[in-house]
Amino acid sequence: MTLSATLENATDLPDAITGFISAAIQPDPAEINNFLTPSAQIIDHDEIFSGEEAHIRWARRFTERRVSAQHFGIERDAHGVTLLYRVHTGDDSGPGVRRYTFALTANGKLIESLTVAE
Repeated sequence: MTLSATLENATDLPDAITGFISAAIQPDPAEINNFLTPSAQIIDHDEIFSGEEAHIRWARRFTERRVSAQHFGIERDAHGVTLLYRVHTGDDSGPGVRRYTFALTANGKLIESLTVAE
């Protein structure tokens, strides 16, 4: 399987988010930790990933489960930035929509948490 994730029409996103997404889809996603606080958590549905090794494990699972992810919307509020993706996994259920909600540090330089939900 190959993975493609785009940020089409996504403008003015914090560097932490664009850097994280770019790193997450690389063959070696270890660079994602450069965009996360040391105590950051990735909450993917009901599973919590804490710590550098767990973050890398999440990124590898992210690329293994998805064939493509097409960005189609952004929501912003006081708590963070949510990216909306139409995700194609290659199974019979067809595409689904995922919400990737990033909570940033006060200065916007790092990600404190990422929550993935339907």
